[in-house]
Amino acid sequence: LGEFCDAKSPEFKFKQLYRDFNNKWQSVHGWFLLRDGNTDDIESNLNSFHIPLSDEDDEFKRSLLLLSKLLNDRLDNNNIKKHISRQLNDEEKKFGSIKLLNIYLEENNIDTEFTEVLENIQLLRSKGVAHAEQSGYREALKTILGEKTRIQLITNMLLTINNFLRC
Repeated sequence: LGEFCDAKSPEFKFKQLYRDFNNKWQSVHGWFLLRDGNTDDIESNLNSFHIPLSDEDDEFKRSLLLLSKLLNDRLDNNNIKKHISRQLNDEEKKFGSIKLLNIYLEENNIDTEFTEVLENIQLLRSKGVAHAEQSGYREALKTILGEKTRIQLITNMLLTINNFLRC
C-alpha cells in the first residue's frame, strides 16, 4: 500500500527476523527447521503479510493464512523427527510437525510458547480460513481471542513468533 512501516513494529521485525531465521537456526542447532520452498512465493507471502488495519474477519483470516504458509506449512517434519533424541511412542510417531517441534523444544529446554501460537494458527485456519467455514470457527476464535481484538491477537502472535525467530 506504499505505507511506511515503523522499524520497531512487530510486523517489520517479523519480516526482518524471518528472512534470517533458517540460517540462524541451522548455525545453532545444526539443521534447518523450515523446508525450502519457492523463493518467489515465500517472498510474496512475506511482503503481503501485515497486521490487519481493521478488526474485520477477512483481513484477520488473510493474515492467519499467510502466517500459516510462512511458518506452519514450511516446518520440516522429517528433520524435526530426526533430531528428537528420545524414542517416540506409537502415538507420537503420528504427530504432525507442530507437536513434534514441541517435543524437540521441550527436550532442549526452549520455550514452547511458539508452538502454542502455531497450534492456534492451525486451528483457526482449519476451522475457517483454508476451508469452507466450519461450525467450530466462531467458538475457536472466541476462545483464542478472549478479550482481545483480532488486531491485538495477530500482534501478540507476532511478538511470540519474533521472540522465537531470534533463536
